[in-house]
Amino acid sequence: MEYIVLYAAFWLSALAASVRVLHMFQLSSYQFPGYWRWLKNDGGNTALRFSPAALIALMGMGESGVWRYAAAGLFAVWAVVLFPRGKAKKPFRLTARALRIFIALALLLAGIAALAHLAGEAGNRFRMVTLASGYIGVLLLVPFASFLLTPVQKAVNNRYIRDAQRRLRPDLTVIGVTGSYGKTSTKTYIAQILSVKYNVLATPESYNTPMGVVRAIREKLEPSHTVFVCEMGARHTGDVKEICGIVHPRHGVLTAVGPQHLETFRTLENIVRTKFELVDALPPDGTAFLNAGNADIRRYAGDRAAVRYAVSDGYNEGLDIWAENLAADASGLSFDIVTRSGERERFATSLLGRHNAENVTAAVAVALKMGLTLRDVVPAVRALKPARHRLELLPKGGGLTVIDDAYNANPAGTAAALDALAVFSGVKVIVTPGMVELGEAEEAENRAFGVRIAKVCDYAALVGEKQAAPIAAGLKEAGYDGERVRIFDSFDGAYQWAVSVGAGEKVILIENDLPDNY
Repeated sequence: MEYIVLYAAFWLSALAASVRVLHMFQLSSYQFPGYWRWLKNDGGNTALRFSPAALIALMGMGESGVWRYAAAGLFAVWAVVLFPRGKAKKPFRLTARALRIFIALALLLAGIAALAHLAGEAGNRFRMVTLASGYIGVLLLVPFASFLLTPVQKAVNNRYIRDAQRRLRPDLTVIGVTGSYGKTSTKTYIAQILSVKYNVLATPESYNTPMGVVRAIREKLEPSHTVFVCEMGARHTGDVKEICGIVHPRHGVLTAVGPQHLETFRTLENIVRTKFELVDALPPDGTAFLNAGNADIRRYAGDRAAVRYAVSDGYNEGLDIWAENLAADASGLSFDIVTRSGERERFATSLLGRHNAENVTAAVAVALKMGLTLRDVVPAVRALKPARHRLELLPKGGGLTVIDDAYNANPAGTAAALDALAVFSGVKVIVTPGMVELGEAEEAENRAFGVRIAKVCDYAALVGEKQAAPIAAGLKEAGYDGERVRIFDSFDGAYQWAVSVGAGEKVILIENDLPDNY
């Protein structure tokens, strides 16, 4: 009887402990490469947290049944009371997929308990070592359970994809938007501007994976919609092509190419080819809109047919539409948009950051293709709102203003955010954990980020000892006062310090806010 109690306590305790592991796997989009990165960076700490439970299992090797009852009781206490969970930035969601993995994991753990029982009394040591190993093995059993469910998940995905495709009517104009950065903002601006004339649906927030796009279509597309603006994200070669195979875009916008997600893409060439999967998928009567201000896009595009846009510094050869005479301050941007045919209008917007002139120009280029005129879209540009967590201006009162650029960070984006911060008066503070997923370039890019921070910010609150080290090194290299930089374990601690330092009017830039699996 005491063995049955021990097995049940092991099973329940291991399942309780697996919730954190499954959460990290979920934050990694159920993909092993991202989960493996977390496992290398933090998984050792989690394994150490599991170790006391493994020692509890070893207690059951005692000859007396009392030891096994004691081990069972400690398992229960460890699972319910002692196992550290902590506060999550993005809470675990028990989706249908997560539930399937959880059930498969429960069966695997039951199998481990059964294997331990088969040892019999003569194999008591083997029995307990099996339980101890199974407990720590949860770190690998979670992705293994997901792997076993691959055929099931594929069948579920295909059913949802077919349903989404049935909802995509032939008369619906699909506009794809991709790029290493700028795609969410550009998608948002296209949707807002086209709403002057059309009933537009855009993929919400950052629903830019194949199944995210499918979910947006199934849950939000209505018969009254005439335009669907679809953001297309990618972490691996073929990701954009997969989304194009689902939605079949007629037009496509390529915003930029840079070393974002270089950790999974491996090379910049792979990134360029993946982003151009959108251009390659367009039909003969479709139009590609290419940011000619990006050197890698210019190089790869060659002489292929496309509408080329950019922010011009006076050299307009090869451009079809461009922004010039750009002015930026704390109230936003103003600039002229000019077409090759000679049309010109002055635009003003409350959007922050000179780079947003580029994103707005792309959106205006699409609007012209869709039958609007420059004059038509002037009021729409004036009313543009930023995408959430993309240089979103949040006045807090009492002389405090927050610029929320928390969604993501990349070399170009961090430089643009610091440029936007620089035009403000008062004390300037940055809160950031730095940039991730840059592969071998990550340390150098974060160090360069530190050098740029030193030129703009009065104070720097860095998050994460490991992540912050190269940024701190860059600050030191730039001669930054060490008393004006702090490193914190949590974002909350960093933000509270940022609020407290300095006197008078203050602007805090939140640049990236990494989820818990980093």
